[in-house]
Amino acid sequence: FFPEDSKMTDRIDPKITDLLAAHRHRPYVSLEFFPPKTDQGKENLKGRLGRYYENVKPLFTDVTWGAGGSTSDTTLDIVLDAHKQGHVANMHLTCTNASLESILAGLKTAYDGGIRNIVALRGDPPKGEEKWTASDGGLTCALDLVKLIREHYKEQFCIAVSGYPEGHPNAITKLADDFDLSSLTEGEKLRLSKNSSGECFVCKDEDYEKEMDYLKQKIEAGGDYIITQMFFDAAVFKKFVSDCRSRGIMCPIVPGIMCISAYPGFIRMTDFCKTRVPADLASKMEAVKDDKEAVKKVGIDFGVELCTNLLNDDLTGAGLHFYTLNLENCTYGILDRIKNRLEVGACETVNTVYGLNGKVLEKRDDDAVALEIQGWTLAGGQRVVAYLNKSSYKKVSGAGETVSTIYGLSGKVLEKRGDEALALELQGWTLAGGQRVVAYLNKASYEKIAC
Repeated sequence: FFPEDSKMTDRIDPKITDLLAAHRHRPYVSLEFFPPKTDQGKENLKGRLGRYYENVKPLFTDVTWGAGGSTSDTTLDIVLDAHKQGHVANMHLTCTNASLESILAGLKTAYDGGIRNIVALRGDPPKGEEKWTASDGGLTCALDLVKLIREHYKEQFCIAVSGYPEGHPNAITKLADDFDLSSLTEGEKLRLSKNSSGECFVCKDEDYEKEMDYLKQKIEAGGDYIITQMFFDAAVFKKFVSDCRSRGIMCPIVPGIMCISAYPGFIRMTDFCKTRVPADLASKMEAVKDDKEAVKKVGIDFGVELCTNLLNDDLTGAGLHFYTLNLENCTYGILDRIKNRLEVGACETVNTVYGLNGKVLEKRDDDAVALEIQGWTLAGGQRVVAYLNKSSYKKVSGAGETVSTIYGLSGKVLEKRGDEALALELQGWTLAGGQRVVAYLNKASYEKIAC
């Protein structure tokens, strides 16, 4: 099945599923870029990719395939350059305006260049066309593309497929002006969106079920993991993950985070995708729409809030996939403010895959750590130190902070759960044998002490 004349590059990218497995207990960041239209734009992006690699060290980096396959050559050029710069490159590939020969040629170029990760998509219609149609003899959907890749390359490529927490735009229904919104189900209300003209849209339950069935088909045909469409309501993503799990879709699900950098682009994207915009975000964007710098600040503030919400939830807290729009300020602005959630330093508390907490004594360049395991001592009173690789621990949110309780006692945070309940080591208390006293409190029973 493999092209006989393949000329392999020296360096082969790891499969993203292997990287995701190694980060199951550690937050990560991945990035997405689109191919520019001009030669100067391409050179600018290549420079930006270098800066992102040095400053962010993304787990993987996506490069999209233009509408109608219009940028296929540029995509290949950018993705191979990203690979050469050290990125684990994830190439988008679509069926739009593509013959089987051109799809296979693109796969071969990527394979020969050391690329081992593909995002299989149907793709958008070419610019100026509203309806998607297959080319003569071409593929009709992403499911066909997944099957084609598996037929010709077996397991040599790791394949991502798209997921739509609010439903694919083509499966979303425009509601009549006099529609009774109270008649929607709870799931439909969560997916309800309103565009800039005040029109309401929703993916109805029966259409959402079809979407989920199709998503499961893509995974069963060979899709390895899911990258979602952008969303601005964390509750929508959490419901989507829960719905996937209840249907037996157990693969990794990577949340797509759109960076908000400009008001016109925000409106254009949300209207096109029929994306739900929380009322608070909508009102803030409306209030500053004529102030470019204020829009960027709102975008960063909201991005920090959304990312923190996701990172603090055990169901969704693995990673963040940023749609950068080929820009830097917004992405860096968000990452700079959540870096304490992404990085682990000396003296911080981490949770291990073995159910024990530990204090970081030393961190190596490869992110392996030496931990002093909490609550354990040897017979002679010596502390217990464990050496763990980066896949075996994760930072404990809020650990080390001091909080006061409603019972008049203070405590140091040992562990914080997704529901904000805490495990506290109470200060000034010890048991007869010298053991520390640990209390478990819900979020109504404590408050943080300001430094």
